[in-house]
Amino acid sequence: MNEITLVELLRTIRERDIRRWTLRECSMCGRPLYYIFENPDEVWFSSACDCVRYESAPEPRTWDEVLRCFNMQTPEIRARMWAEFVASGQKR
Repeated sequence: MNEITLVELLRTIRERDIRRWTLRECSMCGRPLYYIFENPDEVWFSSACDCVRYESAPEPRTWDEVLRCFNMQTPEIRARMWAEFVASGQKR
């Protein structure tokens, strides 16, 4: 699979109404680590865990960071991650 572009990412989020994407679970407590896409101009990241003795609030991130999560993978892993990402939304 080719690298994901910003245009492709934003189009998919809009078309599939993806509001949240779980990247993975915390290796210590198992709570989800996820991106929040509530506003097309902003992206947030939430660890949602309290492994470090406090629950952190969502933090602003960049779209480039989200793209890196996909594009740093091998083409095979990227294809699997992208399919899961697309399936996490609902077609409008």
